[in-house]
Amino acid sequence: MLDSLDMKIISVLQKDARITFADIARELEVSPGLVQARFYRMKKAGVIKGSTLIVNTTKMGKTFTASIGIKTIESELDEVNNYVKGLKIEKARIFSWTTFGRYNISMAIFSKDLLEVHKIKQLIKQHPAVLEVSISLAAVNLNDNLAESFEELELKKLFKE
Repeated sequence: MLDSLDMKIISVLQKDARITFADIARELEVSPGLVQARFYRMKKAGVIKGSTLIVNTTKMGKTFTASIGIKTIESELDEVNNYVKGLKIEKARIFSWTTFGRYNISMAIFSKDLLEVHKIKQLIKQHPAVLEVSISLAAVNLNDNLAESFEELELKKLFKE
């Protein structure tokens, strides 16, 4: 069971997970040994599972890569594919192709703006022949070589429709 000191320790750690036990102790006016003992007790009990580093990826030159799967009404596949390819998107690079399996269309989207990726998903969902849209996101370094590789594939028509 957690007491008020445990809750205070958690509160301090939530503000800065890298703070030292000595600094927590100084702030809470207790001994560093007590803070350390409480921390490890809470960790062992599963109350504290770890710490997380949150990074603003766009400040680091990172780009969001989204993989989108689109399930359509089969007879409307070409219309949806043309709709997707015709989306007017300013802040993203989009590549799409017809697939087999759970989804009829797959897309790769590269954008520095996560809201733009969400906007694209919402636009796709608005089409009446779209039954399902699934998205997976990753924050990666997008070097021009990767984007150029996709363009080369598209230009060479390696993925024939």
